[in-house]
Amino acid sequence: MLQRLDKHYATWFDEQALAQGSKPRAEKERIKDPTFLEYERQFNLRNEQEKLAILRILRVSDISELSDTDQLAPIRAELLTFVHKEGWNCSGDFLKACEVGRRCYALLLVDQPDVRKEFADQNYRNALGDARLIKDALFLQGGILSNDKHVKRMASYVELDSVSSLG
Repeated sequence: MLQRLDKHYATWFDEQALAQGSKPRAEKERIKDPTFLEYERQFNLRNEQEKLAILRILRVSDISELSDTDQLAPIRAELLTFVHKEGWNCSGDFLKACEVGRRCYALLLVDQPDVRKEFADQNYRNALGDARLIKDALFLQGGILSNDKHVKRMASYVELDSVSSLG
């Protein structure tokens, strides 16, 4: 397909690396691909660091310590104030976009207790994917195209345009 799109793609892409990277996760795990294993190690480490940062924002050391939603009104108000104030200042500022994205996810954890189970699951690698979408949209001054209710909720915190996908 890439050949049809651009006949010069071979000068930019390593076909062998593309073929290796396109293999299913299970196969890369089975053959113990060192590049894949190192990527996974780094990915898991970044996820854990990000979770710790979110827990610090929520002032707990473990997600199980987070109170019921109705008892978190002061923290919720503080988080909402932050994202309303700083959400508009994220364009081109990656670190600020990360901070606002974290707080949007923290708000989601406050508002949607069902998300806490995903957050706590060490094997659920996509737990922070929605927060990354928000961060990227803030950084790029973009919108969100998703039917996912959690993504839409976080987008509403910072008043990002959120459009349901077609179909």
